Amino acid sequence: MKELVVWAHSYCRSTLAFYRGVGRAFGVPLKVCVWKENAKLRTKVGFTENEFSDMDITFIGDDYDKARNILNEHREAHHIFGAYQSVKIFQILMIEAKNMGCRIGIASEAPCNMMPTGYKRILKNIYIRCFLPSIIKNQIAASDFIINFSGDDFEPLEKIGWPKTKIIPCGYYSPRIENTRLVKRDEQSWKNFSILLSGIHQWHRSPMLLLKALNVLRQKGLSPKCDITQEGPLLNEMKKYVKHNHLDNVKFHGFVEMKTLINLYETCSVYVGTGNYEPWGMRLNDALQCGAPLVVNRGMGGAKMVEDYGCGMIFGRNDYNALATILENLILKKDLYCKVAEAAYNACQFIKPEVKAAEIVKIIRNNYKGW
Repeated sequence: MKELVVWAHSYCRSTLAFYRGVGRAFGVPLKVCVWKENAKLRTKVGFTENEFSDMDITFIGDDYDKARNILNEHREAHHIFGAYQSVKIFQILMIEAKNMGCRIGIASEAPCNMMPTGYKRILKNIYIRCFLPSIIKNQIAASDFIINFSGDDFEPLEKIGWPKTKIIPCGYYSPRIENTRLVKRDEQSWKNFSILLSGIHQWHRSPMLLLKALNVLRQKGLSPKCDITQEGPLLNEMKKYVKHNHLDNVKFHGFVEMKTLINLYETCSVYVGTGNYEPWGMRLNDALQCGAPLVVNRGMGGAKMVEDYGCGMIFGRNDYNALATILENLILKKDLYCKVAEAAYNACQFIKPEVKAAEIVKIIRNNYKGW
């Protein structure tokens, strides 16, 4: 390999640091071409503009001529495409690069229907099942592998035509949020038990599951402190539920500044990810990098981190009773809590983007000819 070109979906910290690590692990120059420019969204929530200023990044959008010129200039490079299901320009470039004799890989999520119940969800399921496989079959054939940003689950990719031998389980591995600390939870964290939930309150993120679990705990005489940040379509419903069920232990913070969010990440006893239908859940990474044990819905790809490193516990989709049982055990059993807290503290070293990138590159080199 002489050079690596990554055709990235967006200017996103959840992937750019990982791509940088992939280039370094291969030991070749890296160029990144971005389709969707959304750097302003990152700065709006508190991230810096110059986080990836050391990288060779070019915005191409839907400018085919610009993209084609870059492809011609780098025709001897290996190419990884960060989108292939819906970005038309990447679908075209992928086939053209293959016809030039380039080695092609993909790094992307598996299909995930995040539409609420109703006709839109039904239509999305029909699209994924009946139309998507034919739309992307040539791209699948052209690619040596797909790095699955949705974690360990092979089934959604196999259903749209991916051979299992081409699927590399992975996920999103972002850099630590600037100015955060890795804080080891201890007996005091257990005694002063607090739960944190963050993220926009949307249907696919299922925040009501936590409130229902807290109501189950209240009926058992347990009322752990619970901090909930952010806003979203479900916020009013959540507030009504809390008021109706007298959950006085729940505090809604709304949108908070990054400094406040960091403090919550560093001090909570556990972080809960409730999403029934989430490809990953980047806030799991942010919390874990601050040492917080994770309690994660199986519907989140990020449950892979708990599976891999024992840094928390997992419950099933829609199963708020199981979530309540997990929280109850962590609240009442000091040894259990300290065990997962220790694992969470140790897991931080394994989820660094450069570490995970080197791990994935080793898999690619060992299993895919020409890489």
